[in-house]
Amino acid sequence: EGQRVEVNLLTSALSALTNQASAHLLTGVVPQATGNAHPSIVPYALYDAADRPMVLAVGNDRQFAALATALDLPGLATDDRFATNAARVANAVELEATLNSVLKQKSAQHWADLLAEVGVPCGPVNSIADAFDLAQRVGPGATVDVEGLRQVANPIGLSATPPTYRSRPPKLGG
Repeated sequence: EGQRVEVNLLTSALSALTNQASAHLLTGVVPQATGNAHPSIVPYALYDAADRPMVLAVGNDRQFAALATALDLPGLATDDRFATNAARVANAVELEATLNSVLKQKSAQHWADLLAEVGVPCGPVNSIADAFDLAQRVGPGATVDVEGLRQVANPIGLSATPPTYRSRPPKLGG
């Protein structure tokens, strides 16, 4: 049986603030801007590789140890300043400087491939063209051709009533 589906844009945006929203609602503290960095996990931010930025999302001590080994910094994971996430958060500036100095030596894709092998979540920052190419390579396309015009595909897959594309947008000036 069908039903009405409503998606409120403001509530959706607030819902996407997962950690920050929950932290505020539970503590009453208004979070400060952190840019692309995570407020309570380090390293979990953008870093500079030789060719472009990349993101590291190291969520636990095991992943941090794997990162340190892969970057050929074996003592980093046992250093008291970085051995636990709490210590890494307290010493984030120093840790991030160390990581950036190593990551700048090779391409983001090099690091992404190497770190994926050892279970460290990471990846290059893609341009929009790179993002569409990636989407085409890894799964259902993010684009659809409608009457010779390439467009963004509907991201919602419905098994019984998949999206259809009956006509393209009007031509410029027509």
